[in-house]
Amino acid sequence: MDIVKEVERVINNPPSELLNSSDLRSLKEFYDRMKEAGIAKKPEYTLPQLDTIGRRLATQYSNQEVQNLTNAKI
Repeated sequence: MDIVKEVERVINNPPSELLNSSDLRSLKEFYDRMKEAGIAKKPEYTLPQLDTIGRRLATQYSNQEVQNLTNAKI
């Protein structure tokens, strides 16, 4: 839990050297310009539908192969 508390502390009270960093400021300005241009967007996650037909067909096919092997006369 110490790590979680440390991360929360840094997020809530960022170090002053981080706030005054010119690299961080230029990165934030760049990100803001990309958001305005519509390039930087929040990702939309859509889950694909389950492949129930393909899965069922593959399972049926593999079960048939197993049955054929067990029923084969040696």
